Amino acid sequence: MRRILILATVIVLVMGAGIAIAQVGDDGVIYACAEEKTGELRLVGSPDDCEKKEVSVSWNQQGLPGLDGADGNIALANQVCEEDGASVIGFDADGDIVCQVGGATTTTTTTTTEPPTPSDEVCNGIDDDLNGSADDGLLYCVSGIAAPNTDGDATCDSGWYDLDGTAWNGCEADHEQCIQDVLFVVDHSGSMDQGLPALAEAVDHLLLSWDLGVDAVQTGLIAFSDTAELVEPFTGTQGVVAAGIDALSPDSGTCLHCGLELAGNHIIDNGRTEAGPAVVLITDGDPNVGNTSITDIAALAASLYNYNGTPTYVVGLQGATMANLNQIASAGGTQSAGYAGPNAGEILGAFEAVFNTVPLACTGP
Repeated sequence: MRRILILATVIVLVMGAGIAIAQVGDDGVIYACAEEKTGELRLVGSPDDCEKKEVSVSWNQQGLPGLDGADGNIALANQVCEEDGASVIGFDADGDIVCQVGGATTTTTTTTTEPPTPSDEVCNGIDDDLNGSADDGLLYCVSGIAAPNTDGDATCDSGWYDLDGTAWNGCEADHEQCIQDVLFVVDHSGSMDQGLPALAEAVDHLLLSWDLGVDAVQTGLIAFSDTAELVEPFTGTQGVVAAGIDALSPDSGTCLHCGLELAGNHIIDNGRTEAGPAVVLITDGDPNVGNTSITDIAALAASLYNYNGTPTYVVGLQGATMANLNQIASAGGTQSAGYAGPNAGEILGAFEAVFNTVPLACTGP
């Protein structure tokens, strides 16, 4: 049977060289008879007009109306379907969103067809701000999941630090990495025979709490008596500086200026540009060799501090004149010197006191 396309209430059929026009009846139905063999169609006023070899056919001028569908918001549909990894088909008669995953369809009941309201982007794999991109602008968000020890945005969790600057692996350490070059400048004059073993023990304990390494804190050792010498260049190896102090032998006089001058030169020549430099000066006496002027020694400490930001921390052991050492510390940017008795515990306490007064500069990624 031929298919008939109904265009209006007046049906026009082209039949050979003629044209047949059928008026729609009062019942809104159009009737015709189709010849069984040829399918030739003729319009009639009633199904009773069809002959024996014809088949009666009819159709309504207007079909039954479908159910009214709810107004759908395509932006809302996209957001709902994308959350399930699906594509949007549309809305059903109840206004529910129809999504498709592969060959299957799912229907999501919605309580509103109002346009979604943009909100701040959070790490959830959803386009919260409705700008077409999910999780955009969130540094520590990886495929909708917050990187380890982060808020999924741009901040490490409290107490955690991003040591490598790589976002996808989050914040790796529960302490801050410091990049520092710290030079211990140690008096080994004749009066230090009792102080050196205790100092070595105190420095060993102190550095155990520091994050030593080639990309973290490096320490070095300069020893002075009548002259100054570099005992250990900057190293990130634990125990080296303490062992160097323990190996020193008491020897003659005290050239404070010599030790501080060599320390400044070593930092300038060998310190890392990205590191925070510092000098830790330890002595038990007054200068008695070389330039013995406290004013000049303080001026040297001030020049190191002002030239490249190198502070001079000072610890005076038993026998030192603290007024002189306070002058050096103040000029070197650390306010005042610490005082310690002859045992390792007191020396360690003095270190902690001066570092607490003016914390070591901590630089890092």
